[in-house]
Order: sequence, then structure tokens, then C-alpha cells
Amino acid sequence: MDILQRKTKGITPVIAIVLLLLVTVGAVGVVYTQFQGLVEDPDTGFLEEVEINVQTVTRNGSSPGSMQLRLQNEGEQQYNLSEVARVEYSVPGEERLERGVAITAFDELSDVGTHQCFTADAPTEIQNFGPGDTASCDTGVSMVEPNDEVTIHLVASENGEEIVDYECSPSTSSSATC
Repeated sequence: MDILQRKTKGITPVIAIVLLLLVTVGAVGVVYTQFQGLVEDPDTGFLEEVEINVQTVTRNGSSPGSMQLRLQNEGEQQYNLSEVARVEYSVPGEERLERGVAITAFDELSDVGTHQCFTADAPTEIQNFGPGDTASCDTGVSMVEPNDEVTIHLVASENGEEIVDYECSPSTSSSATC
């Protein structure tokens, strides 16, 4: 019997511990990947799906006139932009400002009364902005002077994360676009 016991081999304690550790690490990896979606920020997924492009900014009216945005939905979803987005503005070296603050902060930005972008009174094409659609809306903010620069930021209403931006710097005072 003594000879039979010497010939049978078993798992050594070191190998058993290594195997248990590998199984534990594997199980933790599987659990992590399964529950990762539950702990991510839900707004991030929305922003990754939004594919809106600012095609142009044009002068609406005579000089100075207000800036009018032309947007295109390059994604596959329909949006009501008056519910999910807002416009903010910045000049070089300054941080983004919401429209009302920008109007009082920038001397060249004014004309509060004509604002029709992203409000409850927004045009129908802004409220029903489907895949492939284009829409235009008046920002109510005056076109900047020649060789001045303002960046128009389209941001998510809830968290202020930027969807897209567009730099506007007209070359002459009669420039129709920037």
C-alpha cells in the first residue's frame, strides 16, 4: 500500500491557490463588464448619439443684423432642439456664456427681442428636427464686427456639455456669412 500512495499525485497547495486566484479574477472581470453600463452617466450616451452640425452662420437683416444659424441633423434620431439644446457664446480668452449673459457682457451682441432658437416659440423645424433635416433660426445676437470673433456653442440643456461649436469671424462689415 505504501507504494501505491507514493505514485498517486494530487494538486499541490500552491497550484490550488493560483487556480483559485485565476477563477476569482475571471469572475470579477465578468461581473465588472456586466454592470459597467449601470454606473455610467446616462447623459454621455445621449451626447454620443447626437450628430448635429452647424452648417453656416448668416447675417439676418441689415448691418449689424443678428446671427442666424443653419443646422443639419446628421444622425439617425429626431430631436426637439428647444428641449435638448441651447446656444452659448464665447470670445477668445473668455469662457462660454449663456445667451442672456453674453448679450450684456459683449458690447457688440444685442437685439434681445428676435431670439427664436431653442425656445418654446422656436420654428417647427427646430422642434421636429429629424434625420437629414436642416433648420434655420435667429439667435437674436448681433453679428460681430469684421475681424472680431465669437464662437457659437450648441450645448446640451441639462448638463451644458458641448454638442458642436462654430467660429464666427466675418471678413468685412457687409459679409453675409462668417
